Amino acid sequence: MTKKKIPEGMFTFEHDGTTHWLAPGETKVRDLPGRVYRDAYMDGDDGETRLKFALLELVDASEGALDALYSMPGSEMFAVLREWEMFKVSEEDADLGESSASSD
Repeated sequence: MTKKKIPEGMFTFEHDGTTHWLAPGETKVRDLPGRVYRDAYMDGDDGETRLKFALLELVDASEGALDALYSMPGSEMFAVLREWEMFKVSEEDADLGESSASSD
């Protein structure tokens, strides 16, 4: 079996002996449609989870990564998703929903 190279800057996780990768969420956060944000904000805490899943579906991922996540027990899947959410390519990257103030 040939081991595929993991692109630089990717979050990795293992499931059933296979290493999978996901691009950091900030790589696609600007691509989320406004409707997803609207629905997420209107739904409070449930909406935040919906927003995370929408972002997960948009990011670049290794073949089988999403299937691997969705086949995990819920507690394991959410633990991986929490780690993925915290993963940043660099320290300057802002969290989902965070805005940066400009100084004049």
